[in-house]
Amino acid sequence: MPRDSAFNILEGEQIRNVFPTIYFDFDQSFVRPVDRSTLEQVADALRAAPDDYLLIEGYCDWKGTTEYNLALGDRRATSVKDYIISLGIDPSRVEILSKGDLEAAPDAGPEGRALDRKAELVIVR
Repeated sequence: MPRDSAFNILEGEQIRNVFPTIYFDFDQSFVRPVDRSTLEQVADALRAAPDDYLLIEGYCDWKGTTEYNLALGDRRATSVKDYIISLGIDPSRVEILSKGDLEAAPDAGPEGRALDRKAELVIVR
């Protein structure tokens, strides 16, 4: 049974590393075709556990301003959320949080920056 509207997803028990990370190309926020099957698995898991919620955290590399990267992290998380919703998941069960470049590896090279351009999928109970 879904929680009441006063439930704060950020205060629930967070379970990380259940699903693979979704990666993005430089300065992009669209869900790549290669990641769609992962998100279909996430939707299946949410259907199988109707009391679980999904928190999508959007991240960026250190290139760009903090403000720009927070907005890009938001767009990345939103594109994942929109895809999950398109698979039939109730929007009230999915929240986003942009981390922008706040946790990016400082002065990372190209390979490290590619790992920072992502969306992390967190189950919340």
